[in-house]
Amino acid sequence: QEYLAARAISEEEEADQQAFILARLHDPWWREVTLLLAGHLADVRHLGQRGRRMAVRLIRAVREAGSLHEDILYRDLLLAGRMACDLGKLGVDEKDREWLRALLLEVHQVWKATAFSKVAEEAGDIQALAPEWAVSEELRGEWRSLGRGEYQAPQQNRALGLIYSLLQLRDADDLREILIRRATSKSSSPSAESLWRLLADSGLRDPRLPPLCRVALLNRNRWLTTFAARTLWYNQGQHEVLAWLDGLPAKENQPWRYIPLLAALNSKDGEILEPLLAKWLGQHDWQRNVALLTLHRTFSNAPLPPQIGASLVSLIERPPSDLRWWNLWQVLADRASDRLLEQVVSTLLARPASQADFWKDFFVLPRITARLRPESAQAVIEEVISTGEVFYAIPALQHFADKGQEWALARLRELAGHEKTHTAIRALLALSELHSGDTLPRLQALAHTGPAWQRADATQALGRTEIGAALPDWCLQALSDRAVSVRAACADYLARRVNEVEDTQALAHLLALARHPSPTCKQAAWRALGELPSTPLLDGWWREWFSDNRTTPEGMSAAVALTLRWAEQPEAMQQQLESFWEENCRKPDAITTWHATTALRHAAGNPRTPADLAYDMLRRIAEIRAASDNP
Repeated sequence: QEYLAARAISEEEEADQQAFILARLHDPWWREVTLLLAGHLADVRHLGQRGRRMAVRLIRAVREAGSLHEDILYRDLLLAGRMACDLGKLGVDEKDREWLRALLLEVHQVWKATAFSKVAEEAGDIQALAPEWAVSEELRGEWRSLGRGEYQAPQQNRALGLIYSLLQLRDADDLREILIRRATSKSSSPSAESLWRLLADSGLRDPRLPPLCRVALLNRNRWLTTFAARTLWYNQGQHEVLAWLDGLPAKENQPWRYIPLLAALNSKDGEILEPLLAKWLGQHDWQRNVALLTLHRTFSNAPLPPQIGASLVSLIERPPSDLRWWNLWQVLADRASDRLLEQVVSTLLARPASQADFWKDFFVLPRITARLRPESAQAVIEEVISTGEVFYAIPALQHFADKGQEWALARLRELAGHEKTHTAIRALLALSELHSGDTLPRLQALAHTGPAWQRADATQALGRTEIGAALPDWCLQALSDRAVSVRAACADYLARRVNEVEDTQALAHLLALARHPSPTCKQAAWRALGELPSTPLLDGWWREWFSDNRTTPEGMSAAVALTLRWAEQPEAMQQQLESFWEENCRKPDAITTWHATTALRHAAGNPRTPADLAYDMLRRIAEIRAASDNP
């Protein structure tokens, strides 16, 4: 669609092209069309040199559009810079070339100066993608200074990110040479760790690097050594790195530092690293847990290699007392083949019940059992239930009951009568979602009797059942309960009724909860109200509440809700909101400013709120706070 639209626009008169694009400038829906149009015009196969000159004039028009808050957001500059990246390798007329070089240099200055990470990120991408002919010698000098480490400490991550992009996306031999010379320098530098991180992330290869890496491996800074190890690995030093890892001490204060290194190497060369990981799985202390976490964090959908699978089975057959089973289950759930899972499960089921620590904290049970044969899954679920970990068993039972397994449905019905009320409520809710039997009477009975926590849990479960035509008796009874936690448990259900069937009675009860003196009721009601769409009745209530409670936290919440529904507010209320935000942002309370800016950020992205207004207010807040004692 975008390509066809760009082709169609390119066939119009040049003035019409520019008018069409400028009318839709910075509309995300048309961004790709704008970029494709610039690239299509610049392609000499279509319109020749005339098209390339048209492309440059379009870029100039975008740059000079004068969009709102250009001096803060730089949207015109960044879009023009990105369009210039599509002008191709052949270049343009010398006059236009000088202007485009100045444009790219301006993008770099914005990259250096902006306080906004999104702006800096886009400005960095433009520099990395820019054609060679558009890069001035002055800009190359700026890049070389970054390579030499000439940047302020707060900009370190930004500088490293740009250097990485330049190395990956363009011919940057001079920058590469600077980095390698820095690494070979005998003078110690406080930025040595960041330099080695950059060398590792960039995957630089050079015959001068391996000797430096071997020296760096002796450094006391563990982060630096892991970056040096990765660089050595990329420079044909795999066996040296394996030997270094194998020789690490048995005691390590911060073993987690090795996980990013091992995960990166395992993603790239899993076959080479596989023997070491298999060996570490049989080690004591930190190596075993690091190996498990490495396998879990390696970005791969491939099944575990046979050697690793065999090591895991051996580990399970003779588990040490300090084995972290949840790490092991994560690896099995993510990467074990169905066959390996069956083997692991059969091994565990054969062990005595008194040694059943491996079923504790089994939060991946539903994911594991979903891949087992029904009979194996049933045996595992029963073992888990026998250890008292019923919490994780109910979702697994619900999965198999939904697949038509009668044993799972029967077990859920048994658990619905469990002596632990939490378990019974979860089982009843699962049965309700499966539409199996009439579970409502039993949930209602639990909601009307017993301690407050039981009544609240049962009420919350009832709130997830189907919505009827009228407000049910259980909800009315809960709303009159003496325990505020039970009343608060109705909030989400009331909001569902308002949203799905426009129940005005439910809205009245929800508003009453919002006025309740208990913080528990208030918080639940305000959260539910804030997620409801705008209605005349609800907006009227928000305005009334805002007018009566301007100086309270609830007044701030009402102001947030009204700001997000800006388009529906009368002009007088809009003026009140503007003065409210400006008044609150003059206060020295940083939390108030945080609330205000959060609300306005949401408002700026809300199609019902004029973005210009939100930006104006945010800018005023920034100016006020910059001049305050707490900028």
